[in-house]
Amino acid sequence: KYLEYPPETVQKAAAAVHARSDAERGPAATAVRFVLHHPAVSSAVLGIRTPAQLEEALAAGRTQPLTGPEADALRNALPANVYAEHR
Repeated sequence: KYLEYPPETVQKAAAAVHARSDAERGPAATAVRFVLHHPAVSSAVLGIRTPAQLEEALAAGRTQPLTGPEADALRNALPANVYAEHR
């Protein structure tokens, strides 16, 4: 379970990311590009813990942005997580 999504929904989202990834833009880069695709987002803070993750994050910045249809497919892969109450 992740953010109240059941495991099968998380797996569906992961499959959608993998389906839009390739040798030049891996899954992590696709996920970063998805976040940066939103017009209200100008930067992202990534949880990097290892040198390999740092290399992957740097490589994401050198990949092509998502196309509109790619972003739409990822957006539609799972329902939006909307908070009903402010924490």
